[in-house]
Amino acid sequence: MHRNWLAITHSLPLKEWYYEKTSEWTLDYPPFFAYFEWLLSQAAQFADRGMLEVKNLNYDSWQTVHFQRATVIATELVLVYALYLFVKSSPPGSKKQAHAAALSILLSPGLLIIDHIHFQYNGFLYGILILSIVLARKPSGLLASGIVFAALLCLKHIYLYLAPAYFVYLLRAYCLGPRSIFNIRFVDCIKLGVSIAVVAGLAFGPFVYYDQIEQVFSRLFPFSRGLCHAYWAPNVWALYSFSDRVLIYGERCLMKHRVNMTLMAWNSGAVPEATNQHRSSQQRHTRLSRRHILRRPSRHLTPNDLRNDTSRPDRTATSSKLQRHAC
Repeated sequence: MHRNWLAITHSLPLKEWYYEKTSEWTLDYPPFFAYFEWLLSQAAQFADRGMLEVKNLNYDSWQTVHFQRATVIATELVLVYALYLFVKSSPPGSKKQAHAAALSILLSPGLLIIDHIHFQYNGFLYGILILSIVLARKPSGLLASGIVFAALLCLKHIYLYLAPAYFVYLLRAYCLGPRSIFNIRFVDCIKLGVSIAVVAGLAFGPFVYYDQIEQVFSRLFPFSRGLCHAYWAPNVWALYSFSDRVLIYGERCLMKHRVNMTLMAWNSGAVPEATNQHRSSQQRHTRLSRRHILRRPSRHLTPNDLRNDTSRPDRTATSSKLQRHAC
């Protein structure tokens, strides 16, 4: 995956990064991580230029393997530094607990075994998260904490689940007065808002300029493949997909006609795309602001309804499926 991203960011102009799809491992991380891959590619060309060719699918020379493993280990120095600050800034009475927590994170089997073999940069990203938390321990570091966390979201958007907690904490600790929530610090609000806007602008600005922001978000939030691949841990989307499977089997037991099932492995490493049967899958061109709204399931449409709308290829394909499975 990351070998292909090195090739994409090194060999192609920026405006083609989120459109390139030669490999199944398309670029689906936020722009800051793409810039990070570009920086790594500047060093990768001295190790083995073959890894920077987009067409070299499944390229695994020993130089490529060692380079990627070395970069994963080297970038984990960010985690080491963040944990050092975490222990150093802990209260004297909890130093032992802080040391234990730091060692358990640093020596995590997930980092030592999986990341160093599968070439993931989770240690580097986790270090940025811990650095943001450490900065938030002091009032003088609250603004920097918000900026670092905003940068983290522009590196890997899986940390969005922490955004509400950061929003509430920074709002109360930085933007509102210590004695009353009605004492609004307008200057601090502006400073925090402008800082986060600058970070977002640096990340997404070039793609706004090229009018590609919708394409970027379609890669970051791939609803057509379920989000389970992007977010392995149990979450709302996993329950969403599971409920669709339960409804399919329930309908098979209750109804006489056959049910058109697409039982793709939602968490497969091959990044498949699947279509929900009872819960409509979202098209890549649908705007993000509408993607959480459930649309009318296609089962309630008749083949005649779909036959009358031939302007969209997906409607034509759905019509043919309905005709095959109609009673």
